Amino acid sequence: MVLFQNLFLFDKSSQFLLSFYDPSRIILSILVSIFSSYIVLSMVGQSMLDSFHPSSRILILFAASLVLGCSVWSIHFIGVLSFQLCTTVSYDKTLTVASIFPNLIASMIALAYVSRPKIKLSEWIIGGILVGSGIGTMYDTGRPR
Repeated sequence: MVLFQNLFLFDKSSQFLLSFYDPSRIILSILVSIFSSYIVLSMVGQSMLDSFHPSSRILILFAASLVLGCSVWSIHFIGVLSFQLCTTVSYDKTLTVASIFPNLIASMIALAYVSRPKIKLSEWIIGGILVGSGIGTMYDTGRPR
């Protein structure tokens, strides 16, 4: 903590909000991310097999993007719920649920890019930017007001 105090200016007279993270929810968020990453990578690997019909590949990629989009959304909100403040924070349920859609769309497009047999560096970058923009849009849509 002393290291941080040397890097930042702290006004000792100001009142900070008391806050803490719930470690069990942080661990849950990490476990969800590991499990969902494994599932998505397994599904994308399956979609690349030549034995599948093209319509089956599209269905598998759709399911993988659904898993990826929902898992990123849930990881984010598990992390948000793990942060406890000494005040009440409320969320608009409609906006919170709607915040999953930008992430789902970005996940679908990104997985379509990266599930090709041969991928260029530019496609990896575009896929990463799309997922990042979906996460950013999700965060901005579902944050507390």
